[in-house]
Amino acid sequence: DTLGVNYYPLTATFQMKPNTGVATDFQKLTAFTTKPIHIEEVGYSSSSATAGSEYLQAEFFCEVFKAWDTYHTKIPSLAVLRMVDKTRADAESKATDYGLTGNESFIEYIRTLGVKSNTSVAKPAFTLIESELDKRGF
Repeated sequence: DTLGVNYYPLTATFQMKPNTGVATDFQKLTAFTTKPIHIEEVGYSSSSATAGSEYLQAEFFCEVFKAWDTYHTKIPSLAVLRMVDKTRADAESKATDYGLTGNESFIEYIRTLGVKSNTSVAKPAFTLIESELDKRGF
């Protein structure tokens, strides 16, 4: 048996939480169960409408890798949600699917979870993730 989870440090109003909480969140997660934990989706918005930014997104992934290193025996796998940002139209459609039509924070959250822009320009998080994976031999 295993436990699959998604990790997005969000408030109830779709604002990104500070990156200082990542280590504590991983500690709490791993204390929750003795089963292997597979983090099936991890992501952080790069939109200022969600209190995020490209810098904070990269910092988030840095903290995620540090926490993963600490708990790698309990967390055998971790997957970044999305390589490329969604278009505005796609994000608005997803908001409608969730009953959140017109919720700008949710739309921007969904739109900017990629580590590349929707024109495939790498954000700082992409470079950081590449480097961290390389350090670990992936």
